[in-house]
Amino acid sequence: MHKEFRRLISLDRAIELALEYAPRPRVRSVHLNDALGRVLAGNVIAEIDVPHFDRAAMDGYAVRSENCIGASESSPVRLRIAGSVSAGSIPCASAGPGEAVEVSTGAAMPEGADAVVMVEHADAADGYVMIRRPVHLYENVQRRGADVSLGERVLSSGTYLGPREIGMLAALGMNRVNIRSLEVGVASTGNEILSPDENLMPCRIYDVNTYTISSALSQIGAEPVVYGVVPDSYDALAETIATALINCDMVVLSGSTSAGRGDMLYRVVSDLGELVFHGINLKPGKPTLFGRVGGKPVVGLPGYPTSALTVFWQLVAPMIQRSLGLRSRPVSVKATLARPFKSESRRQMLPVILHRGRAYPFDRGSGAVTTLAASDGIIDIPAEREYLHAGEVFEVHPLSCDDLDLIISGESCPLLESTLDRMNLRFRYLVRGSMRALSDLQDGLADIACITSPRELPEGLRVAASYRRELGLISTTPNLLLNPDGATFAGWSRESCVRSIMDSMLPSVRTSLEVRTHTGAALAVIQGKADLAIAIKESAVMWGLQFKHLAEDEVSIVARMDDTREIIKDIADALKERSQNASVGTSMDEPNSFLR
Repeated sequence: MHKEFRRLISLDRAIELALEYAPRPRVRSVHLNDALGRVLAGNVIAEIDVPHFDRAAMDGYAVRSENCIGASESSPVRLRIAGSVSAGSIPCASAGPGEAVEVSTGAAMPEGADAVVMVEHADAADGYVMIRRPVHLYENVQRRGADVSLGERVLSSGTYLGPREIGMLAALGMNRVNIRSLEVGVASTGNEILSPDENLMPCRIYDVNTYTISSALSQIGAEPVVYGVVPDSYDALAETIATALINCDMVVLSGSTSAGRGDMLYRVVSDLGELVFHGINLKPGKPTLFGRVGGKPVVGLPGYPTSALTVFWQLVAPMIQRSLGLRSRPVSVKATLARPFKSESRRQMLPVILHRGRAYPFDRGSGAVTTLAASDGIIDIPAEREYLHAGEVFEVHPLSCDDLDLIISGESCPLLESTLDRMNLRFRYLVRGSMRALSDLQDGLADIACITSPRELPEGLRVAASYRRELGLISTTPNLLLNPDGATFAGWSRESCVRSIMDSMLPSVRTSLEVRTHTGAALAVIQGKADLAIAIKESAVMWGLQFKHLAEDEVSIVARMDDTREIIKDIADALKERSQNASVGTSMDEPNSFLR
């Protein structure tokens, strides 16, 4: 028999317990180059003025302001040029009565001068300058200490060091700074997990959580210490935790937290120390555990990447911020729910895509990496809410700060993708098939739908561009194209129109895997996962594969009637031009070298 969760606690109670045991940070000196994202350990008091001299804020002429009273276009004041000063040099000229000194931006003000006349308002010739407008005292002059004054508190203890704060420390001549140091051991558990630098083996998956959790820790000022992948072994888990806690202030692991036979993290924590809680009434995140070993916190996150990162931000981040003295202010944006959603009778974190002020539920399951990659934020749904209505306004907690130009939904179209790349557009491509693409376009999730096969468009949509492309069999050897009997094929997902073509023309072939893109079909053949695949001719050219014509289909780029943005027209024009070039033999962009 395996252990069941004895009692699920609420997320609020879990956070209370975690905050109660938040570790104390240490103080460490780091070089300014390593200070980004860290938390200041003490107040910074300026030991110099910034700037530490009066300097010209403009190119022009340093003058005595009293000498320029009454200057105008019709009656300029004539001053003798006594010399010049460039930025970084010590002035060797002074501005006496009736004199001016030529200065560049940032140059030290010469003795006697108290203002700068901009070069646009002066005409110099034969050693004299004609001043065509008056200046007041210290006009166009940055006074000594104008930025920071000697003895001024510049930054307070507990400040998060971003680019502007680091720039201020540099301006004060500080090349080292004291930060609050909190070292957190990070490891992923599971016999199925491999490091990304290892060759992928059957029934194994690559480690995601080590990298997402480490990056998140760095983002909030902690110092991740990576211990890699740990097998589902009692001894291995116990050794990793014990080793990590010798040097680290706490440990965060992912996986092996559930209540199955192979999940034993709760046993290890119970035996080594104290299991504070195991199980939160939360989706995703139910199997989360928290304990203490040797007085130091040990957190066990779920193994699924979306679950792990969601629980991290809800539970671990507040504890880290409490430890480092950061004010934990939840950042959120308001968005209108675009589609209704049926929740469960427990607190749920719903992944959503944010687009033009609307939130679109996008949950392929917490085990799907695409849920993590495509989601922009989460909506915290209370346990008592079972149904969310379209049109309701919710607080969305962002997971990403991507600023996208547009979202595309529909069929795989390498020509469209490479066209957008050439236009330097930031986009997200949802490969979801023609029918779902039109639905996404209608309700605003997508800006463009890429569909194949002529069909009647719903009201309010229009074809912005279209072109015909050639589909055929692709293979590494020409013999298989002539005699495919017994060969394995890469199948296409049911959402794709290529699947319909394949089912009608090759109804009884044996498939070894399923792909969703033409690039995926080519890679399946190149990597030997399938002998043959159906793909567009351009993919065969791009990847150096053999090609045999089977059929043609028509690709249409669809937009909304009311979307008259210039970017839609530019995309349509660029795609038309590139499709014409492709039809006369011009290949698409080169594939990424690491995929070859």
